[in-house]
Amino acid sequence: MTLPIIRFVGVRVYLALLVCIGAALSFDCDAQDTLPSPKKPAIAPRIPLWIGFGGGINYLQFSTDGNLRCLGDPACPVYNGAGIFTPLFGGSFDWRLSGSLGLLLRANYNLANVSLTAEDNRAKTFDGSGNIVPLVRRHSLEISAPHISFDILADIILDNIRFFGGGNATFLFAPKWSSNSTILSPGNVTFGNNRRDTLFLPETKITDASSYQPGITAGFGYDFYLNQKLILTPEVCGTLPLSSIIKVGNLKKSSVALSLSLRFGSGLVKTEVKRFQRLFDTVTIQNPTFAGTRFSFGKNIMQIDVNETDDTRIITETTMRRDTVTVGTKKVVEPPKPIDPTASFSVYGINGNEAKSPLTEFLVRGRFVTEAFPLLPMLFFENNSSTPAKRYHLLASSEGFSEDKLPPHVLDQHKEILNIIGKRMSDNPKTEITLRGTADETTENADCHLAESRARYVKDYLSTVWGVAESRIKLARLRRKCEPESPTTSQVEAGYAENRRVEIESDDDETLLAPVLRAKYIELSSAVPEKFEIDPSASIVDKFQSWELSVKYKKAIIATEIGKGAPISKQITLPYDIARSMHTDEAGTVDIAMLITDGNGKTANHEIEIPVKRDTVRQAIARLSLMHFQVLKDKLNRAAKAAIKRFISDLGDDATVSVVGYTDNLGDQELNSRLSSRRAEEVTNYIKFLKPSVKITRNEGVASTKYPPGITSHELPESRILSRTVQIEIIRNWW
Repeated sequence: MTLPIIRFVGVRVYLALLVCIGAALSFDCDAQDTLPSPKKPAIAPRIPLWIGFGGGINYLQFSTDGNLRCLGDPACPVYNGAGIFTPLFGGSFDWRLSGSLGLLLRANYNLANVSLTAEDNRAKTFDGSGNIVPLVRRHSLEISAPHISFDILADIILDNIRFFGGGNATFLFAPKWSSNSTILSPGNVTFGNNRRDTLFLPETKITDASSYQPGITAGFGYDFYLNQKLILTPEVCGTLPLSSIIKVGNLKKSSVALSLSLRFGSGLVKTEVKRFQRLFDTVTIQNPTFAGTRFSFGKNIMQIDVNETDDTRIITETTMRRDTVTVGTKKVVEPPKPIDPTASFSVYGINGNEAKSPLTEFLVRGRFVTEAFPLLPMLFFENNSSTPAKRYHLLASSEGFSEDKLPPHVLDQHKEILNIIGKRMSDNPKTEITLRGTADETTENADCHLAESRARYVKDYLSTVWGVAESRIKLARLRRKCEPESPTTSQVEAGYAENRRVEIESDDDETLLAPVLRAKYIELSSAVPEKFEIDPSASIVDKFQSWELSVKYKKAIIATEIGKGAPISKQITLPYDIARSMHTDEAGTVDIAMLITDGNGKTANHEIEIPVKRDTVRQAIARLSLMHFQVLKDKLNRAAKAAIKRFISDLGDDATVSVVGYTDNLGDQELNSRLSSRRAEEVTNYIKFLKPSVKITRNEGVASTKYPPGITSHELPESRILSRTVQIEIIRNWW
């Protein structure tokens, strides 16, 4: 500890001396300045070349990859690295290409003497009482690596502040090292030389050291102008190496330096100041040959004058012009009044072949669906956070919550996963659950402390909001690495997000983790047209200035747009949520309004209402989505087979069955296509095993090219996991 402190104090004294020298020079170098100015004058000549010298303090960090061992002592543990403060000296050449851009060349000399230490207690020995105790030794690796470094940097100057960055080249001068060891305990043991310390390797040249290491350097500084051609510049910069000093142990040297330099300017580029003045006059003449008044611009005559001082070049640009106003004596004829604007547009429906026809109504069709929505027993968290993602619905009180009120959409239901579990545990007081918190291996190092915090958050929520006794909620035992048992291995953010979760396990799956059942609700099957066009070409305006378009269904906005000039045709796709509400809400209309404004500020408005017609087809669908498959798996587990057996138990002769396999969008798409097909084939074979005469009209794997019903994207972890599924649909005539 003594040597670094001495070096640090010495460097501080050295920097203080530099500051004193710079302050003295600021008063002596230019006799015509009364006081030094810390800032560059607002208008000053540019000095293109600056040559400087100085020094500072440099913090060197030597690092290894954990494989660098003692020299001459095979029992020694590995060295991990060390840091040291050292002085540095050097010079610079600063070429200012412009007022804000420059090229900075620097050279610095640095003494680098560092000691890497490591301790070990693996060996055993006898203490003074004859007891077997660990032999504790401290090993030291002394490295001497004096070097000179060169920087080629781009320099960005913003007033007095400078930012720079670029390449670095470091050259070592005869690097050497030595190795020694010291016994720390017990006190009765010595080496063979009867001393408690020994030299395993005397100072010797590092034979396999690389004499050249490239790197990158970046930093910033501030220029204190002592006078016009003298500046004092403190700088902070850092250097990262791109190669190692020696390959064994991957020994590298990075640095952070605080330096102070005195820079002398050379050359002079005068500051240009541009001034403009306008000299205009107007003459009036009468002309009896026409009516009204005419204004004619004269010819511009430009004159440029240049004046120079010691440090400034003043350019004065004078523009002179004589304009003419001609006054006629004939009777003035009033121009015709502008026409009033008229807004008008037509609406066309667009079919699948892009053919257009006048749109008189929207037709939305629905069908009756009975569906068992799979319950995904897990909760996802943000990166390195112990609170659930914001999309989950967390209650302050359990009062008023009911599963029957949940929408028939699996992702909306998953936002209520904690409340569904809490309600079911409240209704079934003998059930218990186990919470298993997990953390991602890549982004969170499978941190067990973070995983446990996530599980405890869920436990506290169920206890506080739903009144579940803490004795009914167990936390899974922690492992050495707290990643999921079947983690998602895709090395992208979407894959990492799936591993940040809490898994909910139950001793009574049929009660707590049973699917959410919704019977005979109406599902949107189609909307005609799905796309329509608004054509405003029939609008009449003397000169268009602006236009506004608004398309709404009740209070919901389908599209809005504001434009300049003449209005243009616009094609609009009917959003799924709007089409669904058209079929489930009370009858309404699609309201389209356009407002146009002409060049005189006059406006015109046109509005139309297009009615919405609803229809429900004569079909009923029973839908089962199997619980998600494991990553890259296609085999049915026992729970899935039991669910299929119950689902088709009352299959009639008039019903048809559709089987579609899905995957998420992670991984190779060709592999996903084969995987989804194998999943669908596995389910189809099991259905035929149970019902040999069944009518299966579709057996297909679509991978991630289509979403399962209720899934609209693969952005969220739960939507990707719920997409690893096979969906079975039974279609029957309803009446």
